[in-house]
Order: sequence, then structure tokens, then C-alpha cells
Amino acid sequence: MEEVLTTALELTVLGMGMTFLSLGALVLGMYLLTALFKGKEPATMDEAGPSESEPERTRLYPSAAPESGTLAELEEAQRRTAAATVAVALALAEADASHSDKPVCRETHEAWNDFARGLHLSRRLRYESRKPQQ
Repeated sequence: MEEVLTTALELTVLGMGMTFLSLGALVLGMYLLTALFKGKEPATMDEAGPSESEPERTRLYPSAAPESGTLAELEEAQRRTAAATVAVALALAEADASHSDKPVCRETHEAWNDFARGLHLSRRLRYESRKPQQ
């Protein structure tokens, strides 16, 4: 019996030691990284220059196009943006209308909720009945 207890204590000390050593290593690593990168400023878009995906971004999002385009191009981009906005609004309205016709099915278990509430209330009543009357 004494041998089993000794083995269990040794394993406990070993496990706790490993845990605290790994936590210490993590904290020291965080301090080291903070000390190494403390003086460096994060790169901004101006320093890094324009990204190589800029034409792709302006093609996908015409409203994000630079202001150097012609007036016709800007009007076309605004028209596309307005059309997309209307399409999204109509799709959301249609989705809301289709869901309102269906009955709402709740995912709760009413019987269990009623039981738990009744149990809580009965315990509360018993507790209040034991209070000294004033």
C-alpha cells in the first residue's frame, strides 16, 4: 500500500512540475517576443505599396475603384452598386416572407422545462415556509 502511495505522489509531483515548467516557458517566450519586437512599428498600406490584387478588388467591388476613372465609369459603378443593393434587399424580403408562412418549431423540451421550474418553485416554497414568521 505504501509503495502505491509513493508512486502516485511521484507521478503527481512529476506532472505538476511539467505543467508549471511549460507555463513558465510560455511566459518567458512571450517576454522574449515582446522584447524583440517592441521597437518595430507595424507596416501600413502606404509603406508596403499597393497590393498586387488591386485590379481584382476593383473588378469585384466597383465602388472601391480609384477616383481617376471617367465620369461614365463612375456612374456605371454606382448603377451596379445600386442594383446589387436592391437585389439583396429583395432576396432578404422574399426569405422573410417564405419563413413567416411556416409554423415555428421550437427546439426546447417543454416538459423538462416545466419539471425543472416546478422543482425550483417547490424548493423555494419549502425554504420560505421554514423562515421564521415576523
